[in-house]
Amino acid sequence: MQDGRSYNPWYAYGQSKTANILFAHSLADKLAKRGAQAYVVHPGLITSSNLMNNVSQEMFMEGWKIAVDANGGQPVAMEEAKSLETGCSTTLVAALDPSLISQSGAFLRNCNVVTEPLKSHADDAKSGKDLWSLSEQIIGEKFDL
Repeated sequence: MQDGRSYNPWYAYGQSKTANILFAHSLADKLAKRGAQAYVVHPGLITSSNLMNNVSQEMFMEGWKIAVDANGGQPVAMEEAKSLETGCSTTLVAALDPSLISQSGAFLRNCNVVTEPLKSHADDAKSGKDLWSLSEQIIGEKFDL
């Protein structure tokens, strides 16, 4: 990425998803002493949301190639598109399912906790703490949770 001198929307998208995971894990750690939880939620591929209106087939295939390369050249399973209603169901599970209380920080997909390990760059407590500190620095406010 050349220290911010170049931009690729797919790399930026991947980095934002990784940041969401790291941030949620850090938040879950900080909220534990208060009895509150935080989760990482993957709603799935929701094509009816219009979020992909500006993504051409060519752009999508570029993203697909990046995903395959990041997976060591191995094919990546294509997610089946979901309706908006089905996609929001995982968020509702995270918000409302009392059985998840003991699993704060968990990654949820398809209304279930994902049990396979995350990629190492998305499961690094130090990176999560660093991201939290950077976020506080950028907005100019410290959160003592």
